[in-house]
Amino acid sequence: MYLEHFQLSELPFRLSPDPAFLFLSKHHARAKAYMESTIWFTDGFVVITGEIGSGKTTLLETFLRELEKDVVVAQVAQTQVSPIEFLQAVLVQFGFTPFKMRKAELIATLNQFLVEQYAAGRKVMLIVDVAIDGSVAAAKVERADPAGVFDASALETVKKWRFTPAMKDGKPVASRVRVPIEWRAGTDAGAHSTPAASGQ
Repeated sequence: MYLEHFQLSELPFRLSPDPAFLFLSKHHARAKAYMESTIWFTDGFVVITGEIGSGKTTLLETFLRELEKDVVVAQVAQTQVSPIEFLQAVLVQFGFTPFKMRKAELIATLNQFLVEQYAAGRKVMLIVDVAIDGSVAAAKVERADPAGVFDASALETVKKWRFTPAMKDGKPVASRVRVPIEWRAGTDAGAHSTPAASGQ
C-alpha cells in the first residue's frame, strides 16, 4: 500500500536499522571518521552517544560492513553483568567457551588471543552497547543494623530493581540513589524489602 501510494521502492518505517538508509549528516560523518581512525591507528577508543532513533545503530552497522577482513570484531550488548561475566561475554564473541574459567584464566586467555591476533597481522575491535535503562550498575550497603546480617540479600534484591533514569538536558544519565530498606518477616519463608524513599 505504501509503496504504490507514495511511489516508494522500499517499505518505510521498519523497526530494524538498515544501513542502506543511513543519512550521513556532518555529525554522523564525524562519528564515523572517529571510529575509522581507531582502526587506522590501532589506538584509543571512541564513545558514540545520541538520543533514541538518532541513527547510532545504523551508523555502526554501516561502519561494520565496510571493515576489512583483517579486523576481528566482538560485540557485547549486555553490560549489567559482573566483571567476570563481562570477560566471559567478550571471549564468547571470540569463539571461546569460558564459563568454567576463573578471572585470572579469563584475563590470560583474552591476552593470549590478542597476542595471537597481533602476530597474525589482524586487528581486534570490541564494541560495547551501553543503554541508560534504569538498571542498577553498582550497589553497596552504607549502614546496616544488625551489621552484615542481611547485606548479601539486600544487594541481590537491589540489583533486580529498575529506576526511572535521571535526565540532563533531556537525556537519561547515570545517577546515584539512596534507598532505605526495611526487612520484615513474612508469613512464608524469607524476608521482603521495601524501598521507602529515594534521593540524590
